[in-house]
Amino acid sequence: SYDLAVRIGSLPNSSMKARKIALNQIKLVASSEYLENHPPLLHPRDLKTHRILQYGLLTTGDVWTFKGPDGEQKVRITPTMITNNGDVIMSAAIAGNGICQLPTFILWQALKDGNLVEILPAYRIPETAIHVVYPPGKHLSPKVRAFIDYLIEFCGRRPYWDEAI
Repeated sequence: SYDLAVRIGSLPNSSMKARKIALNQIKLVASSEYLENHPPLLHPRDLKTHRILQYGLLTTGDVWTFKGPDGEQKVRITPTMITNNGDVIMSAAIAGNGICQLPTFILWQALKDGNLVEILPAYRIPETAIHVVYPPGKHLSPKVRAFIDYLIEFCGRRPYWDEAI
């Protein structure tokens, strides 16, 4: 039995109750070292000629979607590395091993410190949401209700990790 869970992404139809905590902003990034030693990126289609570090549990699989000045762009990528751990992908990107897309709650410190730089900022990756979910009909204890309220307040309208970058 559980009291609540935190879910990132779109929620499937379910009987669970949900409250949005924050937006999950995603950025396309690489190290300056990687970018200096590889062809320039001017458009999402240029990703096809680069080393891609892929989060393996993306629901979009090997198709990355961007919204930019020329509308929606879908790019089929060929990853050189796939893992289900965002911190491992970020470390590989910092080490100059390729380009990745990750949520800002993972990237914020590396972006702030200059270990990673955003690529193609005019082309946004669609945001998802972060929700707290809990069973319906179950009476929420005051502690659980207080924790949910705390999560919503802690993340605020713009979470601290997005404020920092």
